[in-house]
Amino acid sequence: MGLLKPAWKSNNEKRAIKEVGGETSQAILAEIAKNAPLKTVRESAIRKITDQSLLADVAINYGYEESCKAAINKMSDQKQIARVALEAQSPNINIIVAAIDKLNDQKLLERVALEVEYMVREHAVDKLTNQVVLTNIAKTDKHPKIRKCAIKKLIDQKVLSEIIASDEDPNVCSTALDMLTEQNALINIAKNRPSSSKNGRNKMLRVSAIKKIADQKTLIDIANDTNEDDSSNEFNNIRRVAIMSLVDKNALILIANSNETAKFKFEYFVFDDKSKKPRKEIGDLREIARERLAEL
Repeated sequence: MGLLKPAWKSNNEKRAIKEVGGETSQAILAEIAKNAPLKTVRESAIRKITDQSLLADVAINYGYEESCKAAINKMSDQKQIARVALEAQSPNINIIVAAIDKLNDQKLLERVALEVEYMVREHAVDKLTNQVVLTNIAKTDKHPKIRKCAIKKLIDQKVLSEIIASDEDPNVCSTALDMLTEQNALINIAKNRPSSSKNGRNKMLRVSAIKKIADQKTLIDIANDTNEDDSSNEFNNIRRVAIMSLVDKNALILIANSNETAKFKFEYFVFDDKSKKPRKEIGDLREIARERLAEL
């Protein structure tokens, strides 16, 4: 005759919960939490577990998300919470995220941010405060999404400028530029970057930088820059953005009323839907200045 099956293994909820209520062994409670067939019984056992290591085991090894989260919610030991984040396996990434959300220890967060799988690393990086660690991630991580997350936490303007100058991903550069406020750095990007590039990266950065520049003299210089080595659509669009960013009415009036036609007129191409070919058009930056004056 076999041994009687423990009440917690049965489908009789009332009997199973009663047995859990009388159980004092932390190890047995952990076993119940992982293996009881009824959800209410499993969660009843979790509520009685106080051993942090056992709660971590339940969160790592148990297959039901709600019960894993219940175990994590009872945890306070930062090392054990970090263990859950590092050892829990996908595809149930919500368990890893729940553990990261409970982590506050910066050293442990740094480890988790560097070691957990890509899909959840952003959650850990977003909680980091150490600028050295964030700089390292922003400059060297192979995933653009993670670099962007780190950049959003950066304070050092010099580091942001370095990322803009070196990162090849246009979206990463754009994120760094969004964080950049130092005017000299913005002016350097707006005035010194070549305007043309295959992926539009340089044009995008110059345009974004110009929109953040407050210095009117710099904007006037860009608006009046004929730059004979570059008469491209991209460059003239940069001049247009500079004009549209001006608030100096006198400068706008000088441009709008200028007799230097060659300086402000430019050729550009638009796609002709009818002929299915590019069509040459003539633009005039003086007209842009007049439109800007009308706005002010």
